[in-house]
Amino acid sequence: MACSCPVVTCRNSSIPEVAGDAALFVDPDDPAALHAALLSLENPEPRAGLIRKGLRQAERFTWRRMADEVEAAICHWLAPLP
Repeated sequence: MACSCPVVTCRNSSIPEVAGDAALFVDPDDPAALHAALLSLENPEPRAGLIRKGLRQAERFTWRRMADEVEAAICHWLAPLP
């Protein structure tokens, strides 16, 4: 997504949370659905929309944000109890 590439993926693990509405989701056991999703990306308008959504979604996941969240979690657990 961060590389301006539209994403086709499956709804498993944490992928739906990470991809949000910026990906096309297909059933992992449905090759015809994967084929249809890939063919749909030949259409410039939906492809451009998915790329725009993907770039916005990718902005939510940065190394800085991850470091801040890890620091906050560590500081929370290391804080003295009242």
